Amino acid sequence: MKIGKLFPRVRRLLGTEKSRQSLGSYFSSSRNKLFNPKKKILIGLALMLFFIPSLVSATDWYVRPAGGNYGVEDGSSYDNAWDSLLNVVWGSGGVQAGDTLYVCGFHTRTYSGGKHAVFCDESLIEPISGTSDSNRIIIRGDCPGDPAEIWTPYKLAHQPWVNEGNNTYSITLPDANHQNDLYFEDVSASGSYTLLDPASSLNECKNTPGTHYSDTYARNTILYVHTSDNGDPTGRIYAPGWGWNFLVNGKEYITFDSITFYANTRFIGTGYNAKHTTWKNCTFTYGTVSKIQNGCNYLTVEDCEISWVDNGPYSLSGDNNAAHHLTFRNNIIHDIGVRPSQQNSDSHGIGIQGGHHNIIEGNTFYNCGTTIALYAFTNQELKDTIIRYNLIKDGHTYGGTAQVAINLNCNRDSLSTKTGNQVYGNIITNHLVGLKDKYLQDEVVFYNNVVYNCTYGFRGYGEWNNLGPNTVLKNNIFLDNTYHLAWTSNALNKTLVSDYNIFYPDNGKRFIYRNSDQSFSEWQSNSWSGSVFDTNSLVANPLLVDVPTQDFHLQSTSPAIDAGIDVGLTMDYDGNPIPQGSAPDIGAYEFESSVVNCSIEGDLNNDCDVNINDLVIIASDFGLTTGFDPRADTDNDGEVDIFDVVFVASRFT
Repeated sequence: MKIGKLFPRVRRLLGTEKSRQSLGSYFSSSRNKLFNPKKKILIGLALMLFFIPSLVSATDWYVRPAGGNYGVEDGSSYDNAWDSLLNVVWGSGGVQAGDTLYVCGFHTRTYSGGKHAVFCDESLIEPISGTSDSNRIIIRGDCPGDPAEIWTPYKLAHQPWVNEGNNTYSITLPDANHQNDLYFEDVSASGSYTLLDPASSLNECKNTPGTHYSDTYARNTILYVHTSDNGDPTGRIYAPGWGWNFLVNGKEYITFDSITFYANTRFIGTGYNAKHTTWKNCTFTYGTVSKIQNGCNYLTVEDCEISWVDNGPYSLSGDNNAAHHLTFRNNIIHDIGVRPSQQNSDSHGIGIQGGHHNIIEGNTFYNCGTTIALYAFTNQELKDTIIRYNLIKDGHTYGGTAQVAINLNCNRDSLSTKTGNQVYGNIITNHLVGLKDKYLQDEVVFYNNVVYNCTYGFRGYGEWNNLGPNTVLKNNIFLDNTYHLAWTSNALNKTLVSDYNIFYPDNGKRFIYRNSDQSFSEWQSNSWSGSVFDTNSLVANPLLVDVPTQDFHLQSTSPAIDAGIDVGLTMDYDGNPIPQGSAPDIGAYEFESSVVNCSIEGDLNNDCDVNINDLVIIASDFGLTTGFDPRADTDNDGEVDIFDVVFVASRFT
């Protein structure tokens, strides 16, 4: 991490009076310890890295839900917060580049009648741009004691509900709702709501509490609701669509931090040219596909949870101007394309069409369709994209999705550049296909992955005008798959280099070469110009720690230890250095038999040196009282604070 990126995280807390008093008290009580002039200089330099940013002019602003009574309502404090997101002032006299807007509380909207377009337009919140990575617009939802929940579904209150009998009531829909199963009952703060289920007929709705029904869910058609408690729905039902949305088209350097969004229709990059936009620590549940359009470059999604949508973040482009430098890091993405109206043949956890220099790393996926998909259309480049250290488990087949964990695919006539794409250090379980390469040219590498309990561990093929993939498979563990490898490409001049892998078991025919099922020995006997068929690979139980619980670390007697080949990787799934022994291990984890324990106070990263890298660990979690790296809380007081900074800085070597 660059030091400059630490500043926005800590400057607000380090500049407080409490922090200054705490620091002064510490120095007074520790005067003798810190007397050494050289050490004092080092401490001073280290602390300057933290305190200089607090001198930068920046203002905190506050907004609370509509209809309150918040003092003078000028946004200057929590007690004087702006009344509703509509009244936030952007620019002069309000939120400017470098400022932070705290969104506090529970934000919903009620439709009581009037022009649809006006109501819809008023729900679009359009912030201004920041000016640089260190001078962003920051929109936060972790307001102390009053965290943000922003709902896009809106309350239906434009007509009286009509009693249709059998505890079922009706109302006219003011607009078409394409998310036709996202109707909520009794929405309130702290994630309290009931999601109603779609009924297939009016009769079913009348006979089933907790359901809704419409012939088409089109504008001016009738919506029927049977509440979960058989009661009157007046003031209780929320329809998808017209609530709050942030519009970031053409904006730059905006960060959304720690906000919970419900059934949002404009999240993560919707629109064009939203550059250098970041979403972190946010929750997105229910809603539609997250569209990342052309020009949404340098977009980052990290430490977020995304669930119950039809597609996760999806770079949608059919030309060669697709978004690039996309980063998806440490997110939890699950239950994608599961609910009835959300089922589709894609249902990707993350999808990227075109672009370059994209990173998908450290994410956890479950219950998705084709989980990670890279696709290139005609003349569309898709290069230098890295997929690493992801956990991908338990795919589904709803809506006809192909249930591929990592899918690299393209149009038949896509002969554009697809160089530099790498897939390594991933753990994949319970899919139809674990790894798939259907690119028509250029090499794709798959290193140090673990693929368990799939129908096809790896599948590569291509029959189109003698075009097919060039694939490299090394240091992978393929375990308990119906077919470990399936190479069904008849394409000329396309190669498979597969070696230094472990396959288990080898009973029966667990390999496919072209159209022939083969044993491992038959697989090794294949010959194709430029290809290698696992000359140095092993058929052996990899002796993993606990396969039933999917702990794929290596036991001390594993044949995977030191059995791999150097492919240029320096870090394993856990972040440990490669190699730990005389050679790299096979699989996603290095066996840690030779880990050094330096036992030096202040050496948080165990590199036997106390330096700025240890302060980075503290700064990354500074101010947190939960969810922080335990190493950062050096005094175990339950908070990463200035005392932890001083503890490390005073021990610089």
